[in-house]
Amino acid sequence: MTAVAPAVDVAPAVDGRTGRRDPVVIASVIWLVVLAALAIGGEAWPFVHDPQAIDPGSVRQGPSWSHWFGTASFGQDVFSQVVIGTRVSLFVAAAVTAVGLVVGGGLGLLAGFLRGWFDAAVRFVVDATLSVPSLLLVMFVVAVRGRSLGWVIAALCLLAVPAVARVVRSATLGVAERSHVDAARLMGVPARALVLREVLPTVVPTMVSFALLTAGLVLVAESSLSFLGLSVEAPTLTWGSIIAEGRIAFRDTPHMVFLPALVLFVTVVALNLLGDRLTRRLDGREARL
Repeated sequence: MTAVAPAVDVAPAVDGRTGRRDPVVIASVIWLVVLAALAIGGEAWPFVHDPQAIDPGSVRQGPSWSHWFGTASFGQDVFSQVVIGTRVSLFVAAAVTAVGLVVGGGLGLLAGFLRGWFDAAVRFVVDATLSVPSLLLVMFVVAVRGRSLGWVIAALCLLAVPAVARVVRSATLGVAERSHVDAARLMGVPARALVLREVLPTVVPTMVSFALLTAGLVLVAESSLSFLGLSVEAPTLTWGSIIAEGRIAFRDTPHMVFLPALVLFVTVVALNLLGDRLTRRLDGREARL
């Protein structure tokens, strides 16, 4: 019989102090769900049109009832471009975050639990990678290997994997020293079962909260690459590429910069708020253990 890890409630929608639902969390979740629904539905929505459709009679117009975010240099609907660009931006963020959780989380979990030479090797690689300015490292990889979607994701993983590994290792070190883990170890529970049954369930909430923060960071990084012309090539749209196009004729089309940037800003804030709220709840529970 093994010791049972203490249960951790990871639902951040309810304020632990008042017992009421947190409006900030609810608003953030609603924003992200709506954004995902728009991206998945794409042109199936009646108000989303072909983002590359040219309309010579609507060149560089401001926001209106027929064009919610205005039009671009050749009359393209900017709102439709933002919706379609959301697909790539969110896909990149989700893919990089998933790789970060699996690879970085796995390395951090094993390093914190096994310690010894494996821990030293992981710490050396993580510290060496994080010592290099992250965006410069990503720009170098994309410039050398090309601007395909796969290489952009691979390059951005250099941001996520070491950061997640460091956070998960730190969390694992704290969990591995708890009494219920020591008790399970003394009872002869195999290391594999100990990690999967005792350590991992306690570390997962920390991984989830940091994953939300990582996703926001990746969105900003990918948009920065697109703005610099180092992300996926045209005609593939991302939020950064739309902002970059608007920069060229900023005086005539400021809406092409401000409105996509506003969508990016709100999305990153929503992810950060969710991650922050979840981290606070975890910290409060840790203090009571």
